[in-house]
Amino acid sequence: MLSNLIRRLRLSSRKKGGIDVEGIMAKADALMKSKMLFLDRDLTIRQLCGEIGTNRTYLSFSLSKSGVNFNDYVNTYRKEYFYRLLCDPSNRKTILIELAEQSGFNSLKTVNRYIRNDFGFTASVLRKQIYTKNLSIAFSDSGRAKTATLS
Repeated sequence: MLSNLIRRLRLSSRKKGGIDVEGIMAKADALMKSKMLFLDRDLTIRQLCGEIGTNRTYLSFSLSKSGVNFNDYVNTYRKEYFYRLLCDPSNRKTILIELAEQSGFNSLKTVNRYIRNDFGFTASVLRKQIYTKNLSIAFSDSGRAKTATLS
């Protein structure tokens, strides 16, 4: 009986409002990385819920508790992928809108908004910085945080 109470207390401490936020976010992160769902420009919250095996309310709540909305969550993965494509020398001559589309974005305007937020300038300026000033972009273990350093 005491072991059941301890188990329930442990479970309730991981859950917020009866929703296993950590579990849902762990599943979402794993699927975004393994299946690269963010590359689908038409990805919806319902599709992600279907992949995770949860409902829209639980996923929205979990995202909110994690400090993001659905679009920002997905675009974080897209942004990271865009940065990786941009840093790849084989893409040096590829037009930026093509790299944006390959990353799952619908427009370069959205990409530029995220880049401006991270670096203070547009994708074209970032590209120039990468290739003329040896700027490198690194990501944390979580794959989300970015740092830019001059080599």
